Amino acid sequence: MQDTQEIKETEESAQAPAEHGTAQHSAMPGAVGLAAIASAALTACGGGGDDPAAPTAAPGDDRSGIQSLLSSGSSAQVAAWRFLNQATMGPTAAEVNWVATNGIEAWLTKQFGYTQPTVTYADRYRLRNGSTDWLRFMTFAWWELALGSVDQLRQRVVNALIEILVISMRDDTVGFRPIMAAGYMDVLARNAFGNFRELIEAVCKAPAMGAYLSHLGNQPPVPGRRIPDQNFSRELIQLFTIGLVKLNMDGTPVIDANGRPVSSTKATDIPVLSNVFTGWALDDDPAISSNPLDALRWYGDLGENRGNLRHLKPMKGYVNFHSTQAKMEAQLGFAPNSATLLDKPFAMGASPQASLTTALDIIFQHQNVAPFVARQMIQRMVTSNPTPAYVQRVATAFKAANWDMKALIRAILTDTEARSASVAAGTTYGKLREPLMRVTHLLRAHGVTAAYPSETDDVARGQPALNLNQSPIFASSVFNFFSPTYRFVGGKMSQQGKVSPEMQIATEASVVAYINAVYDIVANGMIDEFNNRSGSLNFTEELAAASSVSSLVAVINRKLFGGSMSSGLISHITSACSAATTNLDRVRTGVFLAAVSPEYLVQK
Repeated sequence: MQDTQEIKETEESAQAPAEHGTAQHSAMPGAVGLAAIASAALTACGGGGDDPAAPTAAPGDDRSGIQSLLSSGSSAQVAAWRFLNQATMGPTAAEVNWVATNGIEAWLTKQFGYTQPTVTYADRYRLRNGSTDWLRFMTFAWWELALGSVDQLRQRVVNALIEILVISMRDDTVGFRPIMAAGYMDVLARNAFGNFRELIEAVCKAPAMGAYLSHLGNQPPVPGRRIPDQNFSRELIQLFTIGLVKLNMDGTPVIDANGRPVSSTKATDIPVLSNVFTGWALDDDPAISSNPLDALRWYGDLGENRGNLRHLKPMKGYVNFHSTQAKMEAQLGFAPNSATLLDKPFAMGASPQASLTTALDIIFQHQNVAPFVARQMIQRMVTSNPTPAYVQRVATAFKAANWDMKALIRAILTDTEARSASVAAGTTYGKLREPLMRVTHLLRAHGVTAAYPSETDDVARGQPALNLNQSPIFASSVFNFFSPTYRFVGGKMSQQGKVSPEMQIATEASVVAYINAVYDIVANGMIDEFNNRSGSLNFTEELAAASSVSSLVAVINRKLFGGSMSSGLISHITSACSAATTNLDRVRTGVFLAAVSPEYLVQK
């Protein structure tokens, strides 16, 4: 990887910060040299670091030369760290100790015991928002919940769901109304441990989704003049619940007699469903807001009052704007009472809610829902390439529990393929850690419970060359930051028929930007728009061990790798730290190198 000259170097004369690593700038020795090594990290990640001629590792194939996963510490501690690496926004020492002592099931029970979110996005947004309505305060809310919430399992699930049931503040309709995005994140959070059918219904009615995929204010067909907007109906089927082709219970495609995948829909399904999503708009209840203008802005008009509390309420169905059976049949050329949806008889209801209930009943009878959702959630939480058997076990548990999210989550996280260290040692197992998850992991491991990056910070909005190619609730499209089926062309994973979704946002610019961001965070924390620092890493434990390089590396290994750092990486970091002249420089050098290493970038 080239362009390592773009790595940030702070001035040689900068005053060193206090030993706990707070706000003043300081340069790490040899930063450019270290970054030159780090810039090759994603090259290794794209191929899993394996020999292109080597066959894919089978479950139980514990090959040498990769993370040992049981290289140091007690097996209970290592197993606890691996579990929390999949189930939280980043393991902390306290949580690892708790799980090692009490067990995974006890931790899941405790987390599921938070039946409602402990903190809401809307509340945190409004707390900082005051009388303004700026997008960055929604970003602040995301960082606060990701880093500091005790219901960490919920946060991990929500951040998986927002990449499947996508809205994005990149779209101005939502981005200019951040409270709408806050309300949508709360929809996901409230339903993260509930029922997936109920979650999907709440998503259908969310003002943010109505604005983002344009079914808010959708009107019935008028022959020769207007058809209902099909945006949301298409994505509800193709991206949120069923997918493009019929699936077996193990997630593999159903193949026809000609060897081709069978389509999950026919031409009329999406137009039929679009009629269901007519008549939905902001709730016109005058009790919701005291602003008299709000009462006028309810059907098809989001208004200029960006703090409008209607943006937090489910959309309301209005019968007089809703399509009818006759209108739908006339639009699509159906004979009377012959309409179908997903090969099931379908009739519009007397109200928008009645039509929606019927449509969702049909959607959730489809064979695809369980495997389609199960595979994507496994990919977001555990591994990019789950075996068909893993998908089938999770999908079966999900469907048998009547779409209970807790059953889905438990099945994903407790499955043999998630928990087995020998399975995890396979060369194609695991997932490239998303840029945001790398940063939250680094911050949480070092005691950071809140951070407030500005829109110009390395980890916030901006041009790809200046950030990580990922920022909270800011996907480039409804297809998310990356596709679950993406293959890195020419990569060794692709050569073995494997996907590597997160590689879709890995570019030379974003790789260097990540190194820049980690360099700055390790030295100084994060920065807000007033040049104030937040998110400074607590290096107390590292500094206490820094007089012995081996002790320091052991602390870094435990915090960032759960004791699974390879002998090669240990040797490399030990050598680099030994060249540092002060304990603080030694600590920063070790943490920086660890956080930009290929082993850190891959979740195993």
